[in-house]
Amino acid sequence: GDASADTENVCFRAVRWGLVGTMAPGGWTFLPDYPTLNSFAERGQFARVFVIVPTGWTYQPQSDKLYKMEEKGRVHVMTVPYSEHSSFGELREFVSFLRPAIIIPTVVGSPKLTDREWVRRKDNIVKRFSDLLDSS
Repeated sequence: GDASADTENVCFRAVRWGLVGTMAPGGWTFLPDYPTLNSFAERGQFARVFVIVPTGWTYQPQSDKLYKMEEKGRVHVMTVPYSEHSSFGELREFVSFLRPAIIIPTVVGSPKLTDREWVRRKDNIVKRFSDLLDSS
């Protein structure tokens, strides 16, 4: 579901993958659903819709750009190479580019960890990225 269904009081909305597009046959190219995305802009009365698609399927080693940006109508779609299997350096580069206020680790270790150990590991991961976060 949506991270926020209250479109009138937020400037950021996270939606499931299937609402923003699909993968082309063969799975190597992301195909944005521009008609649906433009309808988000019209229904929500937004000046533009900015979509970030973090996926390992966009990596192109011959390219000198980290990301790819496409624009149609009021929709801007950025695909950035990302995977839970990314290296530490790649993850730091991605976080540095986005400059989020917070990060939420999703993979911290074995499901058999105690709650205390899970929190300790999560906090340790966050600490390794704290210099890249937007604190304003």
